Amino acid sequence: MAVEPQRDDGDDLVGADRPDVAGGELLDRALRAVREDDPGGFEGVRSSVLERVRRTVVPADPVLVRRADGGVDHDPDGSRTWVSSRVVRSAVRRLAQRRVASAPASVQVDVDEERVTRVRLGLVCSYGTDVRSEAAEVRGEVQELLVSLVGPDPRGAVDVDIDVVDVVEGDPRLV
Repeated sequence: MAVEPQRDDGDDLVGADRPDVAGGELLDRALRAVREDDPGGFEGVRSSVLERVRRTVVPADPVLVRRADGGVDHDPDGSRTWVSSRVVRSAVRRLAQRRVASAPASVQVDVDEERVTRVRLGLVCSYGTDVRSEAAEVRGEVQELLVSLVGPDPRGAVDVDIDVVDVVEGDPRLV
């Protein structure tokens, strides 16, 4: 995709009188300057950026899907069905975002022995909300979601911990 030169308020092209802007030369000069100024600095910066990117990717665990009777779900070929814990976390976040009096601040899904063992949900509530009833409603909705997504846990209902981490005026989804 080609990028067209942009114009300022006048008719002259922005940067047209500066040859270092055209063709990515400015970026090339910046990279050369970083490398020449401190040869080890460039690799240090690169390593630091890559490490931060790796830390932002949340690891996932496989969750075994179960049938309504608690048995393991299989497809017609006999393969077991799995859901990523990222999918579970995302579904819990979407569910919590639909509420009016609260919004999710954080979602953590713990998986052990291929099953969801605990969900921790941090909520931001709007001022005046009965936080206990809000937490109880959200907890019930999350437990229903888990059953619909990965099936019932043969050991009983999954623990859902709700922490109210903030109370704000107005719509908590806008914070």
